[in-house]
Amino acid sequence: MVMRVIKRRIGCSWTIIAGLFVVISSAWSGAPPSDDAVTGYALNHLMVQPGNQDFRRVFLGVTLWQGGRELEGSPAVVGIGSPLLVEIQWETNTADTAEPAVEVGFLSHNNRFVRSLESEPLPAADEADAPRPGAVSWSRRQLDLGPVLGEYSGLGYLVFYRPLPGPDITRREALEYAPVFIEALPRRRTVSTNEYGRFFPEDHVSLDTSVRLGHGAEAVLHLDDPLEAHGGLGLISSFGYGSEPQGEAVAVLEFLRDGELLHDETLRAGVHTARADYDFNPDSQNHEKISIIESTEADYLSTRGTPFMRHKYVTILNPERLAAADSLRIRSRSPVILEIHDLVLTD
Repeated sequence: MVMRVIKRRIGCSWTIIAGLFVVISSAWSGAPPSDDAVTGYALNHLMVQPGNQDFRRVFLGVTLWQGGRELEGSPAVVGIGSPLLVEIQWETNTADTAEPAVEVGFLSHNNRFVRSLESEPLPAADEADAPRPGAVSWSRRQLDLGPVLGEYSGLGYLVFYRPLPGPDITRREALEYAPVFIEALPRRRTVSTNEYGRFFPEDHVSLDTSVRLGHGAEAVLHLDDPLEAHGGLGLISSFGYGSEPQGEAVAVLEFLRDGELLHDETLRAGVHTARADYDFNPDSQNHEKISIIESTEADYLSTRGTPFMRHKYVTILNPERLAAADSLRIRSRSPVILEIHDLVLTD
């Protein structure tokens, strides 16, 4: 069965509040004040050159570009098909027009998923774009979103900050948090098929797909043919970067035909999926561990200081009107990162 993948997003509405961020003592200890109070424009942040109090440089803000157009809105929707360009604006009162040391990172909305991003300087469009003292100056960079794409989707923040003087290279000052919405990037399945025979009938059909869904994200899996010959759907999944109580909704799986909703199933913690590193501290988990289809050794130790296994879980759904569906839509309903490792059609 051939499958096409369509990416969509859930609309978000945010109240924009201006403000200055305080100095943070490490690379990622700071975070936006709350989900509904996010700074998304220039902070006019004053940067003073050490040892020269007459030197003033003002960070004015950033503009994001992708696919030849400026990304507007808050959050700005970042697609997966073309590079992300960032224009950094600043102003200085001296002839020192060197670009300020501004680094870029990514934070998930709950400050759990954290990545540093590399950037590549781009040449100025023309001579008039060159930095000039006493006027607005800017530089353009291409961001490498590789550490984020496929690993996270949904609401997050590009964080622009500068290193602070001193021997501690981890001390940084946040200049701006730019809200962004990262589209989901479906991939091939991320689970071995060796144990499929224990859970699924011989004539099962793997959709050979995986996707990671963060806060507010969704993915639509379009099937070329309706699911006429199948009455069940195997779901192989796990979640991380947080936890949910027993029975709490993690995501909603919707069965569609011609874009219309036929039926939906709520995927719940401890019922249809569970935390991947459940055994990191099993005594503290607030949901149950369900059937395991695959386990791999974690690359870190448990709270007891011992090696442990990370798990992928399996459940089989038998939803109504499954045969009429020609696409599946998965919507995140939790701050955790849900990973769908594969979907399997069964009788």
